[in-house]
Amino acid sequence: MPKQSGTPVEVNQFDVDEEVFLCFGHENNRQMLARELQSDYHVTTADSILSESEFALYIVDEPGLEQCYEELQAVRTASEPIIRPCLLVTSSDVKRIDPSVWEVVDDVITTPISMAELRPRIESLLRLYRLSVDYGERRQLEQVASILSHDLRNPLSVAQGNLELAREDGDDEYFERTARALERIEDLLGDVLTLVRQDYSASDFELVSVDTLARETWDEFDSGESKLVVEIDGQCSIRANRSALMELFTNLFRNAKDHNERPVTVTIGVLADGFYVADDGNGIPEAKRERIFESGFSTQSDGTGLGLSIVEQVTDAHDWTVSVTESDTGGARFEVTDVLFEQPDSESAGTDGGS
Repeated sequence: MPKQSGTPVEVNQFDVDEEVFLCFGHENNRQMLARELQSDYHVTTADSILSESEFALYIVDEPGLEQCYEELQAVRTASEPIIRPCLLVTSSDVKRIDPSVWEVVDDVITTPISMAELRPRIESLLRLYRLSVDYGERRQLEQVASILSHDLRNPLSVAQGNLELAREDGDDEYFERTARALERIEDLLGDVLTLVRQDYSASDFELVSVDTLARETWDEFDSGESKLVVEIDGQCSIRANRSALMELFTNLFRNAKDHNERPVTVTIGVLADGFYVADDGNGIPEAKRERIFESGFSTQSDGTGLGLSIVEQVTDAHDWTVSVTESDTGGARFEVTDVLFEQPDSESAGTDGGS
């Protein structure tokens, strides 16, 4: 029988929630198992991991695991804290399996197998997946609850107190203080909504021009008298979620503007494995750089402490790395690395040209 191509074949005809991916080197076994599981699960089969899709469970045999080991490892790493379990079907003695297999495999079942044994194994691994999803959602909700209960309380108290004083003597200064407090509340709510809505599926990734999108984001950003310099020659394209990358740029731009009293020049340039966003402002003290991406941490008393946390979440979703150092002019320089550049095809280049 000819080898199946990498194009997925969805054998399930039912509206079910659990998505199971089969990566088998032995095609007959793959098709037989797919038929057995299709009544209960959404089953997709292929001979390599589909990087643009995410599944609740991966089932592989030894040839399939050998072929897709690195892809599977990348998928699992990018999905953290969500666990996407992998079940290995093997004819080998479990004790003789290479220890490195356990870096990507969560359970092993030996052949010959019966569905009476296989289904409980699958359900157990799917429960692990569901629990990890619930944990991630609960952790995010706890973060939001903390922000709403603590960080909003102070500006609300400031606004309420100044309104009372303004009612008593009508001094414009109290109204201005109230307006500033309300602006901070607005910033907090905007950042909280961004955190809650961050759900970047790999299927939403597209080829994006870094320099073009940076300029578009700057044009929409309230930059005041600050300036943007893009030091990128030619086409610099990466595969990313477009809206998420705009959020990253927006928050880095806002960080540069809000943390400096005078207008700054923001510079975007290319690294060997990524890009950087730097400014010529005051910079970030070295002692505070380790905590700068923590949710709620800010170097300013009136900062939301969420902007750079959003930046880190965006980079995590893309399996990138973000770090902060000092720019050539003594300001802050944020470096986004582990980024893979791609050459745009003619169609992409035509639709994502310069601004």
